[in-house]
Amino acid sequence: QAKKRFTKAIDKRIQREPIIGEQLRRNRDMVNGWYDQWGKVDKMRFHANDPRTGCKVCKERNGKEYKLLDTDVIARILPPSHDDMHGKKECLCTVHPVVAGDRQVAGPTSR
Repeated sequence: QAKKRFTKAIDKRIQREPIIGEQLRRNRDMVNGWYDQWGKVDKMRFHANDPRTGCKVCKERNGKEYKLLDTDVIARILPPSHDDMHGKKECLCTVHPVVAGDRQVAGPTSR
């Protein structure tokens, strides 16, 4: 069910943001693969490409983990989080799967 909710939410976002739509489609397919792994992946970790020079929004998300069950949040923040308009640079952020039971500490966060 979570995969269906995520797909519906991200497809709406793709329609609203056609400039970054192709990149969002690729990342949507990647995250859908995580849903198919049945409990092996339970979160995703957000990584700002360069937290020193990125935009404020991306810096604040750097290193944070998001549960895959929070489908609306995942769809809203899935990189690219923005295009290169409105004074922001092109978003080069990525997300990585967090395996269930992984004790790895999230990367450093910028404050």
